[in-house]
Order: sequence, then structure tokens, then C-alpha cells
Amino acid sequence: TTQEKVRLTIPSDPSQFSYATNRSCLTNCPDPLYADDSTRSCVSACPIGMFYQIVGTLRICTSKCYPDYYANQSNICVLAQDCPSSPVKYYGDDLSGLCVT
Repeated sequence: TTQEKVRLTIPSDPSQFSYATNRSCLTNCPDPLYADDSTRSCVSACPIGMFYQIVGTLRICTSKCYPDYYANQSNICVLAQDCPSSPVKYYGDDLSGLCVT
């Protein structure tokens, strides 16, 4: 028997991402996955140097956290009040976009 491979074409406008579980194109990747623009797919881990951004149902890998969000030590973008407070208090630094001491 001959098996044919079906290539899934992922639209870029509007931005969509391949979801391997059911071989579909999605606008938002389901939890716990993130939309990776470099591969146009839903991934469980963002590429090295990227941050995990969640806003509502939007879950993306991003090179910089959205305004008013700051990357914590796990590379997850959080609001300033959600920066770590133990063992020392961190705050959101607007210049670097990171939670810092």
C-alpha cells in the first residue's frame, strides 16, 4: 500500500498555528501549548531565549514580554505584582522587561 503524506498549509494572515493532535490550524494554542511563530506550530516549550506570554486565551512564545508584563526566572511573562517575592522581593523593571531585585 502507498501512504500519502498530507501537508498542512498554515495561514499567516490571520496568524494561525499547526496543532498536531488533530492536524488543524488554530488561532490560539490550547493550554499547555504556546504558539511559536518561528515554526508556525503549537509547542510545549518555547525556543531558547524566548518568553512564555499568556494574555486571556492567547498563549505565545515572544522575544519580549508585552507592556506591563515582566519575565520571571522561569521566562514566564507576569504582571509586576506577580514577580517573585521570596526569598527576596522582585519588581518589574520597565527598561529590561524582567523581574529584578
